[in-house]
Amino acid sequence: MIKQVQSKYQLESLRLTKTTKEGILKRMAKISMEELKELVPNIDDKTAIRSIIKKVDNVLNSSVSFDLSDITTESIIKKIGRPVFLIENNLPLLVGNEIDKFKLLLNNAISNFYLSDKIGAVGRIETDNLPGFEWLGTGWLFEEDLLITNRHVAGEFVDKIGKGYTFKRFVGNSVLPRIDFLAEYNNNNAAEFSIEECLYLASRQEHDIAIFRIKTNNDTHHLPINILNGNPQKREDVAVIGYPAFDSRTSLIAEMESIYKNIYDVKRLAIGKIISVHENEGIALHDATTLGGNSGSVVLSLETGKAVALHFAGKEGYGNYCVTSSVLKKAIDRIPRRIYPVEASSLNTSDNMLNFNEIVPRNCKLEPYSKIQVPTFKISGRFITYATPDSTFFVTQKLFESAKESILIGIYDFSAEHMITCIKDAIDRGVKISLMLDIDSSKEQEVFKNLIKYGVECVPAPSCSSKNISYFSSSHEKVIIIDNQWTLIQSGNYSNNSIPYNRGDGTVLGSFKTGNRDMGIAIESRPLAKFFTKILRSDMQLEMSASSKECVSNLSQTSEFLLEAPKKRPSVLFSSKEFNHLHRVSIQPVLSPDNYMIEIPKLIRTAKRSIKIEQQYIRVNQKEVKNLVKAIQDAKSNFDDFTVQIIVASPIGDDKKTYEEVEALRDMGFEVLMLSKSHFVHCHNKLLIIDDETVLISSQNWSDSAVSKNREAGVIVYDKLITEYYSKIFDADWTMSEESVDEILPSRELVNLEAFHTNAGKYVLVDACDVQEV
Repeated sequence: MIKQVQSKYQLESLRLTKTTKEGILKRMAKISMEELKELVPNIDDKTAIRSIIKKVDNVLNSSVSFDLSDITTESIIKKIGRPVFLIENNLPLLVGNEIDKFKLLLNNAISNFYLSDKIGAVGRIETDNLPGFEWLGTGWLFEEDLLITNRHVAGEFVDKIGKGYTFKRFVGNSVLPRIDFLAEYNNNNAAEFSIEECLYLASRQEHDIAIFRIKTNNDTHHLPINILNGNPQKREDVAVIGYPAFDSRTSLIAEMESIYKNIYDVKRLAIGKIISVHENEGIALHDATTLGGNSGSVVLSLETGKAVALHFAGKEGYGNYCVTSSVLKKAIDRIPRRIYPVEASSLNTSDNMLNFNEIVPRNCKLEPYSKIQVPTFKISGRFITYATPDSTFFVTQKLFESAKESILIGIYDFSAEHMITCIKDAIDRGVKISLMLDIDSSKEQEVFKNLIKYGVECVPAPSCSSKNISYFSSSHEKVIIIDNQWTLIQSGNYSNNSIPYNRGDGTVLGSFKTGNRDMGIAIESRPLAKFFTKILRSDMQLEMSASSKECVSNLSQTSEFLLEAPKKRPSVLFSSKEFNHLHRVSIQPVLSPDNYMIEIPKLIRTAKRSIKIEQQYIRVNQKEVKNLVKAIQDAKSNFDDFTVQIIVASPIGDDKKTYEEVEALRDMGFEVLMLSKSHFVHCHNKLLIIDDETVLISSQNWSDSAVSKNREAGVIVYDKLITEYYSKIFDADWTMSEESVDEILPSRELVNLEAFHTNAGKYVLVDACDVQEV
């Protein structure tokens, strides 16, 4: 069929390609102008039919065309050597004449990356109320409730209206699409989930992609398939998993019946290889055997267990076409992300002010804790410095992808979906993941439960959020240990604003997501990793020794609220920086409640020229914080030309306390600014710089709880070059934040959820854990 698309003649998917190329050309040569006008109403009478014939000829002979409507149909590429296996209980039935060639490959996939989970995430797209169709094609999950398939499959039951999508109606009834993740041979059971909404439907000039959200439930769980970052490799072994149907369009009827044994419409796994990769077009070719019904199938690497492409069409005897993983990632970035409901209880809509009541009461009775002696380390080798929003995700993803054996995480908040994906990627490679999490909301509890399903060793923190035992008010550390070699210490949680999904390293790749100001450091040292591993494992053991079935206290239904989004990105973006020091750098870990109030006042009093502080808040009237402030005053009093620069977070809601604290600090002779809300969501940093030569990177806010009752962690780094990295960022933040208190009034107000949806881009969703006093 020929259509006119944007005043150009394009060949749409040739669904009836049982006719050979020669037959198509003969038919086109005989077509009358009247018949042609019926197909293309606005065609010019002077247009020569031979130009249309030439178009067909070019299409059928082109190896790849960026116009995806120019491709033909699913095909048999090789008559032998490309078997298609039936699926039973989410595993391929390894039977047949050619199985010996592929048995080792498939068995390795089954054991190395849980092939059964990948097969279980692939389903058959079915419909009610769609005339002529019981099912349409294949789809697969790339997130727990997000489904990807082809545009030409979705186009059968989806209409685009304005900027949105709706399901088509026939004879007064809406089409009701669903996906069945079972539909196996000799199995009459089903695992059906309704398809709720279309999130993305590519145009005919774009790659053949559609994305849907499905309705999930708590009883049945399908692990999503992770998508490769990058492109597939030529000659890579792949499996195409989908639902081939009897295909009258092929000219190889006998071969089809021999390969499929006349069994169709059920889940199959087809072995093949990537023939070629055309990165510029975002297309690859594979030679696995497919038929109609395979549209939307996952092309799964049998080496990594990741989706490397989305199958959509083919050319008989030549190659099957698929959209590469890099293009899939770009399409996914365009869809609206899930917005968790913000309960009315978290907003005071009468005056739009935040209720700062704690999500979990943190004044619980604490068990006696014996402080430990914290050693100093002398470390040479590699250090990586990074900052949010500029480079934290880039560094984290890079180090996660380098992990070969284990990742151990102790963190206060975990809610960012892209970090869940990083963990699943590591699990697929056989990396053991362990997590200690301070769970203080139902949303976080759900993340915790899902990570357990993925195979993560998950332990609640022994804090006030635990129902079993409480040694700390909050387990507020942010420590990550990779392969017992790298230790990451940072101020930021795994929340969307403390580790925003920015793939560039201090550069803009696609869209740039603003976020909190946070900082971190990665240190390569087995002794340091061993020390922090011992701390985290010891805390985990405290919880496990007292564990019961119910491990967390009653949780709030929400942990989020809305703020007006920053209007600009930071005026300077800082890439991460790697240092490879031959000399030994002195590293002093600082833990709460163990040695923070010993080491930090002592460090402050060594200052001779300057002190720079970037903190969420400074509770000047609290006992322990008074000791920290007194140390600053003592250092300043020893020298005439001594500067103290302090950046704190801009107030949120009815926060008079921040203004009072800022004025109190200024009365002491300190320079104080509030971090620019035009460039950042929030100041979540806990930075201390002494004389531009020594730096503290840590999780401790300046509150009594943080320095004496919480579990917190940081490191003092005695190195001028490393310190210089953070000092430059501080100086940039200071310049961006040159506003008086009067100029930043009024304080940042909260808005209701409706405003979030009706004013796209104006507001940002904020995790309460990132801003509340801890």
